[in-house]
Amino acid sequence: MVGRLKKAPKNREFSAFHVAPPDSGDVADEARARIVVLPPEATYKRRNGDSEAVKTAQSILESRGNAQRLYKNMLVFIAPDEGGMEALETAVRELMAWRSIQDEEDPLNLDAQQRRQVKISLEKADETVELRLREAYSWLLTPVQPDPLGKIEFQANRISGDDSFYDRAARKVKQDGLLIKEWSPDILRMELDRYIWGEGKGWTVGLKQLWEYLAQYCYLPRLMDQDVLIEALQVACVASMPHLHTPLVSIRKATIRVWCSNHPAKFILMIRVF
Repeated sequence: MVGRLKKAPKNREFSAFHVAPPDSGDVADEARARIVVLPPEATYKRRNGDSEAVKTAQSILESRGNAQRLYKNMLVFIAPDEGGMEALETAVRELMAWRSIQDEEDPLNLDAQQRRQVKISLEKADETVELRLREAYSWLLTPVQPDPLGKIEFQANRISGDDSFYDRAARKVKQDGLLIKEWSPDILRMELDRYIWGEGKGWTVGLKQLWEYLAQYCYLPRLMDQDVLIEALQVACVASMPHLHTPLVSIRKATIRVWCSNHPAKFILMIRVF
C-alpha cells in the first residue's frame, strides 16, 4: 500500500512531500510548506478527535525525532478515511485472490480462455485498488490555532473525489486560504497590527524575524515560502514610494526592516545591502 502511495503523481502546489513517514524524524523541519501523507493505518473518522490520524499528525507536528519541531506552520496533512480504508482492504483482498489464481494457473490446469479471464480480472482488480486508494485519502488536516495562547487544533476538511488527492488538497487549501501563494500587502498590514507590533511591542520588525514568526506560529497565515512574503513587501514598498522606478535590488541579500510610517495605510522599507 505504501508503495502505491509513493508512486502517486505529485503536483507543484507544495514545496515538499512526505509519504507515509514511519517516524516524525522523517519529516524535515524547514521553513517551506510541505504536505504529509499519513500512513494507511492512521485513519480519520469525522467527529472522532482521538483518531489515529490526529494522533499521528500531532506527533509529527510537535517534534522531529527527539527534537521539538520549530516550523509547525509549514505542515498540512492528508489522511485516509476509516470507511474508505475498509473498502480499500476489501479491494486488496480481491486483488490478492486473483494473483494467487494466476500464480497457480498450471497446477489448476487452466485453459487459454480461463487464463485470459484471470488476466482481465486481475487488471480490473488492480484498477479498483488504485481507485479505492485515491478515494480513501479524503481528509485534509490543517493545524490551526484560533487563540495564540491556546492549543493547536486540527481543522478537518473532506476532499472527496477519484482524482489525485494532492490536487484535491491543493484546491482546498487555495479555496479556504489555508496555504497562501500570493499575499496582499493590506492583509499583511492587518496581521502585523493584530499580532506583531503595537504600543509596548515597538513598531519595527526585521524581515528574517517576521518570516520566522509566520513559519512557526499556527495562529498566523500559512505562506508557501519566504518569497510570498518578500513579494508582498515589494508591492508595499513600490506603493509607498511611487517615485521608485527601479526594481528592488538583491532584496534577499539585504538587511530589511519594516516599520509603521506616519501614514496608517502605508509601509516603509529600509534596505541596506551587505
